[in-house]
Amino acid sequence: MALRVDGRTSALSDEERWRQAVSLALRSPSPAALDRRRRGARRYLLTVGSVLAVCAVVGGLVGWWTAAGSGRAAPAGDASPGWLHRTVFGAAVLLVVVGIVLATRARQWGNAWKAPTMALTRRQRREALRQVRGKAPVVPEHLPVVLDLARRLAATEGAVFIFAGNAVLQLSLVGDRPWPLALVSAAAALAFLVVVGQLLVERRRAQRFLDRHAPSVL
Repeated sequence: MALRVDGRTSALSDEERWRQAVSLALRSPSPAALDRRRRGARRYLLTVGSVLAVCAVVGGLVGWWTAAGSGRAAPAGDASPGWLHRTVFGAAVLLVVVGIVLATRARQWGNAWKAPTMALTRRQRREALRQVRGKAPVVPEHLPVVLDLARRLAATEGAVFIFAGNAVLQLSLVGDRPWPLALVSAAAALAFLVVVGQLLVERRRAQRFLDRHAPSVL
């Protein structure tokens, strides 16, 4: 990455990026740090928008496939899903609603692009994450940025509930679909459960990091 200064282009050092990220974490950002965070936010929003667009297209195709399959007559012996299906579906919706409430209270919505790590390169973000996980020594000069990352990772209860609710929702749909779609739902449920497990692991690591380096936090 290059920085343009007085018409000349100079490489931005890793330490300069860390200094900008630290200034953001301490809420005394320099103009250069704010500009770099804005550029990182644009990349983040573009990535999220692209993923959502792909999910919308895939969801539309799956919905069309499901609707086409439901137009075929069901065998006479088939019964409606009944109370069990409705209970599972209701539990899934409840989990998602609770997750949305928790995420809103924790101000997780639209907050990721404000993270100080937006001023860092991908390699530096991985380095900060390794410090939170205890797999790399903590650099005192970078501690404000790493603490901010740990706080964000420790405040993911809402995301855990949302992904868990989506996993239960996909499982509730397995029995109602033709086998190709049932397989897709089962795979989606497994993927959501894997994300839930990863979030819980990262949350526990982040909490341990905060207990060691910021005992007064949380």
